[in-house]
Amino acid sequence: LVPVQVTLIPLFLIFAKIGWIDTHLPLIVPGVLLNAYGIFLLRQFMINIPDSYLEAAKIDGANHPTIYLHIMLPLVKPALITLGLFSFIINWNNYLPQLIFINSESKFTIPLIINTFRDAYQFNWGPQMAAATISVIPIILIFLFTQKYFIQGIATTGLKG
Repeated sequence: LVPVQVTLIPLFLIFAKIGWIDTHLPLIVPGVLLNAYGIFLLRQFMINIPDSYLEAAKIDGANHPTIYLHIMLPLVKPALITLGLFSFIINWNNYLPQLIFINSESKFTIPLIINTFRDAYQFNWGPQMAAATISVIPIILIFLFTQKYFIQGIATTGLKG
């Protein structure tokens, strides 16, 4: 719940010590593992799952890992896919951490490449707008493939048990 700008310097120092600067790992790992929004989203989704499913599994003799793998994960799949979609969109368009952690031009991400279309005296609108349009294509494709689960997740969170 702390803004990214506040944590950039400590994260840079940590990533420099473990040798992750100028790699894509500092862009992927914090977005996946340090996601407070994801914790709240999944917690609220899991609270809405009726306890009768868990009680029936316990009566049938299932242990906690079995309950988690065979009951909870299939029920939480729409929320996990929604969280994955949100995380991908947020990290795909994130500019500042990419600017800080990546130094070599060969490893630039799309927002950094789009930024290279401008220089100190001139702004190339045509190539920049074309690159921005092309950069939206992966987000649209991923949304189209996950739309069913995304809508299912929204629909089931509004139901009372």
